[in-house]
Amino acid sequence: FCHTDDGLFRFDISEYRFYNLDSVNSIAQVEEAFRQPTQRGHFHNGVMQFIDPQGLCWQVKNDVLYCLAPKESPVTPLHMEQAATVGTMQRDSKGRIWLTTKGDATVRLLDSKGQELGYLTPQGTLSPHYASFGHSVYAVFESSDGHLWLGSKPDGLFRLTEAPSGRFTVERVDGLTDVAVYSIAEDSRHRLWVGMLGQCVACIENPG
Repeated sequence: FCHTDDGLFRFDISEYRFYNLDSVNSIAQVEEAFRQPTQRGHFHNGVMQFIDPQGLCWQVKNDVLYCLAPKESPVTPLHMEQAATVGTMQRDSKGRIWLTTKGDATVRLLDSKGQELGYLTPQGTLSPHYASFGHSVYAVFESSDGHLWLGSKPDGLFRLTEAPSGRFTVERVDGLTDVAVYSIAEDSRHRLWVGMLGQCVACIENPG
């Protein structure tokens, strides 16, 4: 059954056809069908609700669609050394999570389960103790050649190259050293496009 701005319709699965149910009788039959306990969809306190196969309850109320999840999803707070606003979060091809904060300019690396691996230092090492990267990072991106790119404000764009030892070579990209980088993307020709606040969009034709 499909409810639209133009009325109520029944879609016949065997015929692949829609039938208009604009009569009062037809609508009453549909409402009665949804009141049956054998149906997943039913009216509750005058509100139409539908339970999907995952057990989620969908309701339409005052032209708003609500999804109610009956299951609990415990949340574990991540310890922060200082009060700071999260800049961005990005998962790399190894499943690791890069988490940056703006106020204290940290770049934190976590494993796939959220366990801390260390803080990135300006020298490219991972410190087991709280350490600042020195630049507030707003964008993290991994290009297809395996480089990691950090877009900062107001210190521009950095390229990270990871060595087998786990250390990173940190390089600042010439021409983009004093800008506010908010977005990084790669196109089908493997060029990088860098979006900057109040500036322009820069294209790096050969990121390697």
